[in-house]
Amino acid sequence: MSKEQPLILVVDNDPESLDQLTAILKKTGYNTLAAPDAIKGLASCRLRAPAVILLALNMPLMNGREMLNRLRADQRTEDLPVIFLLTEEDSESPHSLWVLEDHEFLIKPASEAELIVRVKANLRTRHLKDEIRRKDNQLKELTLVDSVTMLKNTRYFQEMVKSQIGQSHRYKLPLTLIVLQVDQHKDIQRTKGQNGIDLMASQIAALLLRHKRDSDIAIRLSPSEFALLLPNTDKTGADGLAERILQTIDGSTFTITNDSYELSISAGVAILNEQDDPEGRSILVRARKAMENAGERGNCYVSEAAV
Repeated sequence: MSKEQPLILVVDNDPESLDQLTAILKKTGYNTLAAPDAIKGLASCRLRAPAVILLALNMPLMNGREMLNRLRADQRTEDLPVIFLLTEEDSESPHSLWVLEDHEFLIKPASEAELIVRVKANLRTRHLKDEIRRKDNQLKELTLVDSVTMLKNTRYFQEMVKSQIGQSHRYKLPLTLIVLQVDQHKDIQRTKGQNGIDLMASQIAALLLRHKRDSDIAIRLSPSEFALLLPNTDKTGADGLAERILQTIDGSTFTITNDSYELSISAGVAILNEQDDPEGRSILVRARKAMENAGERGNCYVSEAAV
């Protein structure tokens, strides 16, 4: 199957120029869209963002500079490559100096060779920018994931909890936080070291991922402490999930550097309320306090209502 060619949008109120440019681009094999004015050009961009825009400078109703400003003000089109189409008169006008100094342009009528070379150069630049953006997103994602368990990390929690609290208050939906800790983590740290802690954490993480819903967010807060952020979940739902996790862990055997362990876990549940700060500090404190109370009772969970 042949790869679909990039879409090139030509915006020009001069019918002869519009026909000439689109004909050259189509002959070269590009998908081409023609717009006789900037208003129709903007509408085309909203329907499908082109790879490159050829944009006439002086047009009635809305000129090329105004269209460019609108493109740059919209996150969907802010980085689209634009090549301005100038007449000889435009290139000699002081009012066009901003184009000549800071933007790519072609003088009409542009030759076929010059047009294609310029379009290809902009397509390469766009491809490189997209690749850089993709890699930046991958790197950012790596900084938000615990490399051992592949759960989200504390930094991700700090960013996400603010968003979830805002949505919870905005739409009047419940938000619940469960914090869990392995009761034997100090003994494992002492006898097996950090490698043992990581092996333990990987197995606990797998259980958490198996029990959580797609909308729930599983986090490794520290080497032996985990959290589940549960959007649109009330106390009943959170208590039920915590109980199922504890029962599963209680009935499982864990292997840490060739030794078998029966682990227990303490869990604390906290429900977002109107007094909680928007950064999520207070709900985390309350969930940890409930978890500490659960640890004192031994292998159980405690919801804040029972604290």
